[in-house]
Amino acid sequence: LNQPYPLYDGKRWQIVLGGAVIVFLVLSVFQPFQLHTLTEYKMPILAGYMLVTAVCISIQLYLSPVLFRTYYQHWTMGKNLLSDFLLLILIAFGNSLYHYTLSSGVQSFPHVLAFYVVPTLSVGFIPLVVIAFYQQNRLLRNNLEEAHELNRKLAQRSPVEEEVKEQITFTGNTKETFSVSPDNLLYIEASGNYMNIFYLSEGKVKSTLFRATIKQIEDTLASVPSVIRCHRAFLVNLSHVSSVKGNSQGYHLSLSHLEEEIPVSRTYTKSVREQLK
Repeated sequence: LNQPYPLYDGKRWQIVLGGAVIVFLVLSVFQPFQLHTLTEYKMPILAGYMLVTAVCISIQLYLSPVLFRTYYQHWTMGKNLLSDFLLLILIAFGNSLYHYTLSSGVQSFPHVLAFYVVPTLSVGFIPLVVIAFYQQNRLLRNNLEEAHELNRKLAQRSPVEEEVKEQITFTGNTKETFSVSPDNLLYIEASGNYMNIFYLSEGKVKSTLFRATIKQIEDTLASVPSVIRCHRAFLVNLSHVSSVKGNSQGYHLSLSHLEEEIPVSRTYTKSVREQLK
């Protein structure tokens, strides 16, 4: 995935560094976890907590999307909040282990963990929720503005004269083949081991199930620039797009001759936007 946390913009290392610095500043000012009782080595100890935070955020941003790729493919606000909660638990565990190591095991680890969990959740969860909602609202506002601009471009688009083009022939995992004119192709949706191809025939929308992978379909359509990937399960012919709607996850495309809207995930918004413009 290009961006495991779609609700957070920017580079991942910036999030890691920013989170670690914020923790260092908060601990320096408020000095929880009995830090105010320290008379020496306070700054190195605080730097240790900052490092623990950086490691935990790195695990969440870099390792988790690799280990749980399917979970991260369709990102939602609920998943974002759950991940934030799990991150706080991870930070509490890391801080507990750090404290336990510094104290040379004077207290039992379960006791130390219980000491850290509640304050960490109490202090950290509300800011993370506020940031998540702020980012989601900002993405929604930006996508709505982009959708408005794209609709303006679509309204100015000159009608394209119909051309007689050579038909595209799809070949999949069987001896079966399917041919269609690129001008008549509307969109293609992945459905299990099959691809559901929607197209126009004599002015009516028809569909056919074709056994193939989305990669095979993409390779076949490489010579048709108007058909692009817009979602992990969709390819769409942008020549038939009549309007665009924006949401926090990306766009929805309305196509001529269709009532259904085609989703555009955040990963593909840039390429779709550039093509439509």
